[in-house]
Amino acid sequence: MIEKVKHIDGLFDANLPLGEFLIINSIWLTLMGLRVNGDLDLLISSKLWNNRFSDKPRNLSFGIPGKYERRLRVHSIDSGPYGKLLGIKDNDDVVYNHRIEIEGLPLVEPSLYFRYKVERFLVLESKLSKIPKWRRI
Repeated sequence: MIEKVKHIDGLFDANLPLGEFLIINSIWLTLMGLRVNGDLDLLISSKLWNNRFSDKPRNLSFGIPGKYERRLRVHSIDSGPYGKLLGIKDNDDVVYNHRIEIEGLPLVEPSLYFRYKVERFLVLESKLSKIPKWRRI
């Protein structure tokens, strides 16, 4: 299945410790055959952030330096998308407690990914509901 995932070689080249990160977001759509991923979104532990990326602003996402910088995207350690979900403490909680492996790749649990997507949809729906119907076209 991982042969479907674009930029996986860049992830291997980055040589990140397997227990300290997860691949999140659209990888699930790629693995289900729904679309091809444009990049790889990563959520990393605070340990990995402090050991390798402490020079990066904690509230911003960044690309893994190197050839795949625009394709390997690390989400913010302070405001990553999954750390805001109900019942989730922070990125470390997700990285260490909400992971599965497929063909050796550490992925966020699919239920957590889809919960994130539903919450994003609900926020969008709330914003749209405040726009008059005649302006939604």
